[in-house]
Amino acid sequence: MKDSAHDPIATALGHQIKTPISVLQNVSRNMRRSLQAFVQDVAALTSTTDASRGDALRALAALLVEQPEIETGLPAAGRIEHVMQRLGDHGVDGDLGLAASRLIRGGVDRHVDILAPFLKVDPQKALALLDAIARIRNSLMAIESSIGRIRGLSTAMSVLSGAPVDGAVDPAESLRGIVAQFEPSLPEGMQIQFERRTLMPVRGREDVLMEVWSNLLANAVEAMGDKGTILIETEVRRQSDATMVHVRIIDDGPGIRAQDLQRVFEPFFTTRRRSGGSGIGLALAHRMVTAIGGTIEVTSEPGATCFTVALRVQEETGNLTAASGGGG
Repeated sequence: MKDSAHDPIATALGHQIKTPISVLQNVSRNMRRSLQAFVQDVAALTSTTDASRGDALRALAALLVEQPEIETGLPAAGRIEHVMQRLGDHGVDGDLGLAASRLIRGGVDRHVDILAPFLKVDPQKALALLDAIARIRNSLMAIESSIGRIRGLSTAMSVLSGAPVDGAVDPAESLRGIVAQFEPSLPEGMQIQFERRTLMPVRGREDVLMEVWSNLLANAVEAMGDKGTILIETEVRRQSDATMVHVRIIDDGPGIRAQDLQRVFEPFFTTRRRSGGSGIGLALAHRMVTAIGGTIEVTSEPGATCFTVALRVQEETGNLTAASGGGG
């Protein structure tokens, strides 16, 4: 078999894929900008007669370009009660429980104060409008997520063809980006918990790291089914010969059987062939981490499967402040 580590065809294909990626990226960005500009223009016209509704429309425009985010750290039931209280304080009538649930589901509950004028006039139409905006935003994010996966294939080809992977990259920023891509497509009963923190730059390339995180998160999502929690922890460890950034991706799914644990990084090995598993994602993640001088390990038991990626800090090129450790 030909050694793909020096395959010129893989290199050429990697470059060819970049053209449609760029086109799709531009289309998605232009769609966002056009939609946002349209709503902002409507807001400007509305402001001439009703300043509060103009502000609400501007908030709607912002929703088209921002990531959905829940305002509070309360449990699900507590969030609904919290938003219901705020809706009531603004004089919104009707089924406040339903309204609160839909605002939270759309990731817009932190905009209650600005959206209240719409919700007071006609809650049903206002919520329908918010749902439509959420669908548009999530569709655009799904497009961008798919673009990211295509870019990942290009990255994989690049690494397999022996392209250089030296450089310095912020692992926290690459994690933030890939989590933002995954969250809109998660099942309703699933969540990712990731505390953003500053980390030291590590050796590698951003596209390589994002493909590693993408494959590990995809594996965790598939393992858990329809519900569960993925926890991402980060830590800086100073060793005698190097400083390493450790990233742990932990899911609370059923776990990996002991007899399969030693084979998870083998190409084409999968425990989920019936559900379409190809056995490529973890093998690629392992190859990429190794290519940038890192290590990847896995431990598993029911309710706690943990993939730990250790990356060497690129201290001489970094200008980021080291974290003190911990994560969650």
